[in-house]
Amino acid sequence: MLIDTLTPQRALAIVAHPDDIEYYCGGTISRWVQSGATVSFVVATSGDKGSHDLNEDIDRLIRVREQEQRDSGRTLGVDDITFLRYPDSELSFVDHKALRGEFVRHIRRTRPEVILTHDPFVRFKRQHADHRVVGRLALDAAYPISTVAQCYREQIVSEGLSPWQPGDALLFGTDQPTYISDIAATIEVKIKALLAHQSQQSAFAGGMADRLHWRARTIAAPHGLVAAEEFLHVQLGVTLPESS
Repeated sequence: MLIDTLTPQRALAIVAHPDDIEYYCGGTISRWVQSGATVSFVVATSGDKGSHDLNEDIDRLIRVREQEQRDSGRTLGVDDITFLRYPDSELSFVDHKALRGEFVRHIRRTRPEVILTHDPFVRFKRQHADHRVVGRLALDAAYPISTVAQCYREQIVSEGLSPWQPGDALLFGTDQPTYISDIAATIEVKIKALLAHQSQQSAFAGGMADRLHWRARTIAAPHGLVAAEEFLHVQLGVTLPESS
């Protein structure tokens, strides 16, 4: 099990919905930002299905959820947030080449050393269909597509971007964690960030704060920590053999 081996200067979180980042990796992002890292977010949908009220004004809901994400991002120290505005809960049916291309564009634009996204390989835990789609396409984008100049070549020819290879991916929502992030120093920032998503309070059984404290303690305890987040670590970059 790896514990806090990654200390990127640039990172990119690619997620399906507003509030995914805060719930799964907000403590890690806050800690990296406090250490001087620049972090960017790409949010595939604007959470337009995030209401039980069938009379909800969907355009208003989208505005609310995007503003909640911006407010939450500022709490974590992140201002670079892109909303792709695909339909919530329908990512299985959209143009995956176009969606992957958006992920490639933002990898090339932000040039992250680490990407954070959903684990698409989950077998033994429930998972939102949008999470599977985003995780798979984000990994495909990170390797090899973002490195290949002939893939989405218009981004290079017309937009002035360059191929880029992230070194690592941390996949959250996993049922096979191999990486632990100590967030004892940032758990309260993580909670404050999630609390910005007030429209989604009913989605968190037991309340947002209590739910996050319980989850962080449960992950941390086996490793002798107070509060933690867990990920599946995927090596994306090339590791050369050490010279003898």
